[in-house]
Amino acid sequence: MMRIMPDAHHAFERDQPVFAVPEARVSPNAPIEYLDATGAMISARSGVADSLRTDAQQFQDGIDGGFGQKGAHMGGRPGLTELFIDDMLTFHRSVLTPSD
Repeated sequence: MMRIMPDAHHAFERDQPVFAVPEARVSPNAPIEYLDATGAMISARSGVADSLRTDAQQFQDGIDGGFGQKGAHMGGRPGLTELFIDDMLTFHRSVLTPSD
């Protein structure tokens, strides 16, 4: 039985209460994959940046590394969607806006 975590905040684009997705496949403890200065993903396995690397490859590496599990939670609290969107747009504007 999956326990719903009332304070979990995932899928911020969904303004709905937290709910269980028992069939979901996730790898929450997989190593973090970073980006280089050009935005290319740096493989946690090899340490090499690859501009053609995808999120799906990162996820598969996590599964292959034994970090996969079944079951996830999605949802959040009212107001988090707007907060998330504002925060992400502010961040992207700060790093993507050319300075004069």
